[in-house]
Amino acid sequence: SPRLRRFGWASARLDDAVGYPGARLTAALAVLAGPDPRGALRAWRADAHRHPSPNAGPVEAAFAGALGVRLGGTLA
Repeated sequence: SPRLRRFGWASARLDDAVGYPGARLTAALAVLAGPDPRGALRAWRADAHRHPSPNAGPVEAAFAGALGVRLGGTLA
């Protein structure tokens, strides 16, 4: 129902807002502590926005860049 959809939307946005600082801190730690800080920062800036989740994108991109791996695509 539209009422429940609005309720779910609000809770999802609240979850995004609450998780925002922690996600950015985690991505920054990946840049600072990872084996390839430049790669982590480059991947964070280039790829984080491509993830459907505003909080998972920066973390996954920064760790992938720090480790020198590529993530994404479809699994078949």
